[in-house]
Amino acid sequence: MRLWLRTASSAVLATLCAGGVASAQDNTLDQVIVTATKSTATLQEVPLSITAVKGETLQAQGVTRFQDLTGTIPNFTVSQSPISDVISMRGINSDLQAAGEQAVATFVDGVYRGRGVQSRFAFLDMGSLEVVRGPQGTLFGKNTVGGALNINSARPSSVFDGSISAGYEFEQGETEVLGYITGPINDRLRVRGGFQYNQMKDGWVDNSYYDEAQPRYTNWAGRLSAELDVSEDAKLYVRYDHSDFDTKGNPIEIIHLGGPLAPLLSSLGVEGNIDGKARQGNSSAFLDLGSAFVMDGGTDEVMARLDWRTPIGEWTTIGAYSGYDFLRAFDADLGPLDVLQVKQDEKYEQYSLESRINFASVGKVRPLAGVYLQKSQLDNDGWTYANTVPLGVPFPPLSRFGRFQQESKLWAIFGQATIDLTDKLEATGGIRYASEKKDALQEITLTNATTGGPLPAPVLAALANAVLEATPHVLRPSMKENDTSWSANLRWKPTDEASFYISAAHSTLGGGFNAAYFGTGGARPGETADQYQQRMLREIAYLPEKATSYEAGAKLRFGGRAELNGAIFHVKYDDIQTSQFTGGTSYVVGNAAAAKAWGVELDGRWRPVDELTLTAALGYIDFEYTDYKNAGCTVAQIAAGGYANGALCSAAGVNDLTGRTNQITPEWTISFGVRWVKPIGNYELTVDGQANYVDDFYGAQDLDPRTLQKATTKVNLLVGVGPQDRDWALDLVMRNLTNEHTFQTANDVPLATGSYFATIERPRSVALRLRVNF
Repeated sequence: MRLWLRTASSAVLATLCAGGVASAQDNTLDQVIVTATKSTATLQEVPLSITAVKGETLQAQGVTRFQDLTGTIPNFTVSQSPISDVISMRGINSDLQAAGEQAVATFVDGVYRGRGVQSRFAFLDMGSLEVVRGPQGTLFGKNTVGGALNINSARPSSVFDGSISAGYEFEQGETEVLGYITGPINDRLRVRGGFQYNQMKDGWVDNSYYDEAQPRYTNWAGRLSAELDVSEDAKLYVRYDHSDFDTKGNPIEIIHLGGPLAPLLSSLGVEGNIDGKARQGNSSAFLDLGSAFVMDGGTDEVMARLDWRTPIGEWTTIGAYSGYDFLRAFDADLGPLDVLQVKQDEKYEQYSLESRINFASVGKVRPLAGVYLQKSQLDNDGWTYANTVPLGVPFPPLSRFGRFQQESKLWAIFGQATIDLTDKLEATGGIRYASEKKDALQEITLTNATTGGPLPAPVLAALANAVLEATPHVLRPSMKENDTSWSANLRWKPTDEASFYISAAHSTLGGGFNAAYFGTGGARPGETADQYQQRMLREIAYLPEKATSYEAGAKLRFGGRAELNGAIFHVKYDDIQTSQFTGGTSYVVGNAAAAKAWGVELDGRWRPVDELTLTAALGYIDFEYTDYKNAGCTVAQIAAGGYANGALCSAAGVNDLTGRTNQITPEWTISFGVRWVKPIGNYELTVDGQANYVDDFYGAQDLDPRTLQKATTKVNLLVGVGPQDRDWALDLVMRNLTNEHTFQTANDVPLATGSYFATIERPRSVALRLRVNF
């Protein structure tokens, strides 16, 4: 760690010293344009902690998914779980159960994508990516307590242009083809089409149960967009996206064997370490998948944006539909025992409308005001099948059916104003008021899986409660929330190449219901039926999460040859929403009382000569729960205390995490990059390398020591050759060159107390790619 800190300090000092060198050479850095403040500005002008990258830069580096950015952006990680991607920023990450939304929201062309499945194809034909850290509730809205990902699609061009890229990865047998074509139809209308196709045949975990490598997938996505000059003052942009995804197998391994079932699992071929091998499957007739995991679905999104310049300011109106559906089924016991199987159907639809106006300056004041409307519908049906015979309990197979339906209606009004206090000092303040109503249906039914009928005896009902952690019920919860978000900052720009700011912001992550709530063992002694119903309605709900942050930062530019951006922040979180897997078949969802975090973010670029660009980024965070006495328990804690389920263990306060950190929160993230472009005759050689360090972190919310991922450094390298006119390029793209074996999420193996599993990250990959521009 000290070596990394010394190296990081040297890189920062080198960047600073670059400002003292004469800049007569024409080797200036490109200005990065961002839209995070709902207006166009350079990265150096925006008083926020932002990392912004052009889409063409990401494509050139071979980055096509969020996970590839882990370690390259300060205090930002993206991990894959069996359910969805988990986006973490400044120590805050997202709810995994079906009704939860991301604490770090994704916006594509201003359209909100709050659910994990919606972010699958966010990199499709991307124009730019802006990672905005810290609460962003004023302009982006609810569910941005951790930050926001602001993505702008590549727009249609007024000149004919196109590109196609095809690559093949040799280690896992992945084929990738992507590209676009754009041009004018006439003087007023421009169109663009983009596509992306990925197919992986081999995966990186060999599952001996099915004699297959996992994961294997076939994904494709397409986009059509058009931009019309309605008049000299009005422009209409419309876009349609469609995607399909088909996945077989998950890169899951049991990383440690322990507890009573360890000998049985070992005798069946489970190894209990990270070695690229697994034995996971289920041959039960209830779900004969042919794979340990299957997921098949698709997404659709339609949006229209009208920008209209008027004498009083520029109006922007964005209307959109965004939705998806999928079928997911998997072997839930994660081993070769025919014990647990899960099947889920999910459908989501969202309609939204935003209309805002950036007013023309009124003296020294630049105001903005807007309104936002959203309606959404979520339907999730899930079946869990439990066969107890392999555990030595000869009862008929049991099934648990869960249904969750939710309708949400939200409206918000917001405003912001920037005041020029002097020619070098400006102040900005904003406020947003939002009201949301959620109505849901949640029910649980237990049956005999063979006959489909009721369980024949009380003993079977008790067994179903113990194995499936469920009590039959029907609930119709409802909630209404009104919240206010605000932000304020002061920006001082003493020179054209330096600006400093201080800011404060407050935002919320909306409350909701636990779609995976299965009851807590029936009515308590002396509790009436109505009292029991009311208690379940309280237990299924969780409160809004609140974040208040304070930040100070600097944006420095040195003669156009170097940039250094930095921020120091402090955030206070209240009622943190947590979703913890019990290690059995359910989740404990609720609110941790409070937490605080402070940290530092630095990133810089330096182009000492025209052929060479150096980059560096550093993130440090100290995250601490200040009050979290009722964290979800590990399976070992549940068993040791003799609790019937995880909810009762949590309520007893067995796992007190007060004073501890959060999951997937590395203390340090450090990245160095080198890009060298060397002309050789009519050609040029490109070498683009990165080293990304990620500190220790826990892969599970309960901070079980067995889920600790040790610190790692991953190295990526791209070597390319092509003509100087960039008509084509042939690239060798290598990621994780040292073949580090790592995981991001981990937890207890269901029903196998003392054993642990993890979702294994992709090992070394080596791809050859040809890009052709026309």
